[in-house]
Amino acid sequence: MKKQLRMDCKYYIGEKPCVFGNDCPSCLSYYPIQKRILIIKLAALGDVLRTTAILKGLRKRYPASEIVWITRPNAQPLLKLVAGVDKVYSLSEESILTLSTERFDFVYNFDKEEVALSLAVQVSAGRKFGFSKNLFGRLDIFNSSSQYAQRLGVDDQLKFHNNTKSYVEIIYEMAELPYYGEKYDLTVPHKNLFTIQRLLEKHNVFENDFVVGINTGAGDKFQTKLYSPHAMVELCKIILEKTSAKVLLIGGEKEERYNQQLARQIASQRVVAPPSLAIPDFCALVQRCNILVSADSFAMHVGVAVGTYVVAFFGPTVASEVSFFGKGEKIIATAPCAPCYLQKCKWPVSCIQAIPPQRIWQAVEKGMGEPTLRKSKSQR
Repeated sequence: MKKQLRMDCKYYIGEKPCVFGNDCPSCLSYYPIQKRILIIKLAALGDVLRTTAILKGLRKRYPASEIVWITRPNAQPLLKLVAGVDKVYSLSEESILTLSTERFDFVYNFDKEEVALSLAVQVSAGRKFGFSKNLFGRLDIFNSSSQYAQRLGVDDQLKFHNNTKSYVEIIYEMAELPYYGEKYDLTVPHKNLFTIQRLLEKHNVFENDFVVGINTGAGDKFQTKLYSPHAMVELCKIILEKTSAKVLLIGGEKEERYNQQLARQIASQRVVAPPSLAIPDFCALVQRCNILVSADSFAMHVGVAVGTYVVAFFGPTVASEVSFFGKGEKIIATAPCAPCYLQKCKWPVSCIQAIPPQRIWQAVEKGMGEPTLRKSKSQR
């Protein structure tokens, strides 16, 4: 009798041999999938990154599982740097059709976008967690353990002032998993670290240099997060005056010209404005920094994920949901109207602009005094 193909194996592909290339029915690398899990988190990049902390809890609970993640196309390269995801789908009509023909044991939806809610309802699964959609087309939840996350969206007093749980704690609660301080992290390939090393050497930033990165961007949604150009220049000048550090002005494609203008205005050979980079190289650049100064942004979350000491300032968004896992400092605006989650500020001086550069410098100076940061990363 002909032996059957073991199509429940984690390595089975179907249209071609698996990575081991052995005879399927007798392969010693057979790894049967016990549970299939779908995670839905589409955007934004920083939120996708910090949601990856859930992978450690899922792997502990279901070690012999296959974990599939669907996200927007711009986040796909990011998830390739994260351990624990077996397959990544880029959101499209094709991927939605594909998922509609499959069955999962568990679906975890941590996204409130309309398409995410609809997909979570549509996909076949034994049990679902997180955000859902009811028959009225309104945001709902699949499980009672997601009630707290739901309330955060409708209760400003709770979200802005009373909540003490981090985002990672909240999604663990939604997933009904015990939380033991799991953090999110990513692994930058050596080739990208090497690329950044060579790029910086062209600008006289070498392995033994202490590097302070200043992220000048904060995404498109909240312009109220941005620090003023004048304050950025003043902060850079303080760092240059009081230390021998090199300063990197970093950001995305939209900040590239702005950063170059700032660098010309500061007019110091110790200030470098690298070009905008693809996600793997950007993560390598942030990892090269000994200290990263940033608003609440994707760069901030990358800093947390790669172990860079982070100094972040918060105004319109909530600081309590962000955790640096003991390696960073939050500077929180003191304006009575903050946080507000408004995309435009109605006051002449926003809460972020009211934070003096000297206050940020104090946090940078404190970070430079940390024992693990007294030397450049290459010396550790």
